[in-house]
Amino acid sequence: MKNFFHHKYHWVKHHHNHWVRKIVGVLLILGGILGFLPVLGFWMAPLGMMLLATDVPGIRRFNRRVYVRWGRFMKRRQLAREAKLDHNKNVPDSRTGDPARTTDRR
Repeated sequence: MKNFFHHKYHWVKHHHNHWVRKIVGVLLILGGILGFLPVLGFWMAPLGMMLLATDVPGIRRFNRRVYVRWGRFMKRRQLAREAKLDHNKNVPDSRTGDPARTTDRR
């Protein structure tokens, strides 16, 4: 099913008629706004934005800024997680208080 949707998204994104992309993108954004309804979902709004970013420069810049900020956030999060794991490896053993014996707190 994932391949089916990926194929259809790729077909619409690279379609020679830009009006198809614009109409489908706007419909997806409207469906995302109405995501609280049973059939529609909030996932539709970002998909519509990605589709419209192909033709609309303002949305393209907005999407690029969001992707860069998301990437930086994820990188900081990963570095913080790795630093926390490295710190926890060198914590003294709480049972004996001996700094030479360290416990791995994972």
